Amino acid sequence: MYDLHLHSTFSDGRFDVEKIVSEIDENSFSGMSLTDHDTVDGLNLAKDYCNKKDIDFIPGIEFGITYKKKEIHILGYFIDYNNKEISELIDKLKIDRKIRIRKIINRLKDLNLDVSFDELQKYVKKDIVSRSHIARLLVEKTYVNNIKEAFDIYLGQDGLAYIEKNNYNIKKVINIIKSAGGVSVLAHPGTIKDDDIVKEIINLGIDGIEIINSKHSLEDIVKYNDLCDNYKLIATAGSDCHGKVIDSKLLIGNYYLNYKNVEKIKKLHSIRLNK
Repeated sequence: MYDLHLHSTFSDGRFDVEKIVSEIDENSFSGMSLTDHDTVDGLNLAKDYCNKKDIDFIPGIEFGITYKKKEIHILGYFIDYNNKEISELIDKLKIDRKIRIRKIINRLKDLNLDVSFDELQKYVKKDIVSRSHIARLLVEKTYVNNIKEAFDIYLGQDGLAYIEKNNYNIKKVINIIKSAGGVSVLAHPGTIKDDDIVKEIINLGIDGIEIINSKHSLEDIVKYNDLCDNYKLIATAGSDCHGKVIDSKLLIGNYYLNYKNVEKIKKLHSIRLNK
């Protein structure tokens, strides 16, 4: 069993890399991928901890962009994270991320919520600041009761303080992943709430779809599994665990992919390396 969607304190997760690897080991998983938002800073550390536990490690990342007014997340597996184009894309996204977070903070202030960018630093462990950090601040200041409520009222796509990510060419992002030897996967497509856009992304050259994710219903899983079959895409799975950020639940161990599909990812990665 493999969990191919995990977030650490290198982005907006609550668990450090060592804790994540320990949880994977305790659940007797064979492998994992660390897929922090817009950063590869934790990958070498994760690889070292996995090697010590004899866990198969797949380097990963989750890119977040806007396409047709929808927030789209693209997972990249087995990327060469020293690749120049990957590094340049990450740098751009990190800058955009900080600008976006400041805009969200300003919009919250316009709504008479007493919050500041500096206050977020108590939650930011590394270089990535995110809406999840804002949500935790809103909970602490009792503006909302929990993380979910923070996203429902203020931070989600229909929220009062929502700011779109910058638009990036999805095909270019997919091609950058592929040129770095990686495999591109559309993360949790059910959250897009528009299957026409999902099909457009498929036609832009995505390699796979994450069918099993903690954000997906059973209906979503069946639908996107059928879509993978119809388009001959790789089906993947992951918990999307951020520690206990979502509904106070630890998701590691409850969502996983079998090795047969992991082999498909490895085979495609190998083909791209040998081109």
